[in-house]
Amino acid sequence: MGSIVKKGLQQYLLQLQHHPLRTKALSAGFLSAISDIVSQKLTGIQKLQLRRLLLKVVFGVAYLGPFGHFLHILLDKLFKGKKDTKTVAKKVVLEQLTSSPLNNLLFMVYYGWVIEARPWKHVKSKIKKDYPAVQYAAWTPLISPSNSNLVDMIPVLFTLIFAEMALIVIFVFKTPLRKLVIMGLDRLKRGHGPIVVKTVAGTVFVVMISSVYSIMKIQKRWIDDGDLNPTDQVLLSKQLLEASLMGFSLFLALMIDRLYQRTPHSEEEHGGCKETKTKFLRMEKVAVQRKSRRWRKRRLH
Repeated sequence: MGSIVKKGLQQYLLQLQHHPLRTKALSAGFLSAISDIVSQKLTGIQKLQLRRLLLKVVFGVAYLGPFGHFLHILLDKLFKGKKDTKTVAKKVVLEQLTSSPLNNLLFMVYYGWVIEARPWKHVKSKIKKDYPAVQYAAWTPLISPSNSNLVDMIPVLFTLIFAEMALIVIFVFKTPLRKLVIMGLDRLKRGHGPIVVKTVAGTVFVVMISSVYSIMKIQKRWIDDGDLNPTDQVLLSKQLLEASLMGFSLFLALMIDRLYQRTPHSEEEHGGCKETKTKFLRMEKVAVQRKSRRWRKRRLH
């Protein structure tokens, strides 16, 4: 069973490397499906609504995956491939000022007009009424569990997951990049690196738990009121997707750490260690032989 899972993961990572757009689009559709299935079960829907599920999958495949792919390519070109801390912060700010409002607006239009099949006038009035609250919830800091997202983290989490998958590909296959990745992880594990990594992982875990708590509050509100308004439906779907992505990213980070622990730092280094050990044993043997000869000479004299 483990070998089948490993082969499946290898094939997926190969597709991600050779066909990134197609793989990201299908991955976004799959995650959208999982999010909607969980959302329907949590909101008490007994029979799965296949039409709603398929339409959300279409939205993930046709928009979320390709949009995130081309957005980050554009950001890399705008910032000339820089990856320092200031550049990453600028990318996040620019992304939240542009893609976050657009994504939320398009999802609300798509959900009301296409999925729920409501008239455009009704959809327009709902957007005017609920859109500011949705966008405010996406930009609100961690003041309370109900507003658990500082920024719209879905594109960032998709990027993180794809980067982690790329690292797993490098670890699985013997390529020249594996040595560079291992050297980078070696440096990361020195000094304050482990503390920073644990702090980031702990923060992601706390935000994930906060999102789960928000989901439970929305479900409780649905039970008390007997129905969910469009704002709660959008927030529920969004937070379910974010919570699942955060959990998957933490799982992949754990896999990378395990692979790092079990992978030799490099064949050359491994061979070099053997040669050094053999050379040391030879020198020790020669030293013992010299001492033995001196002792014999002294004894004869």
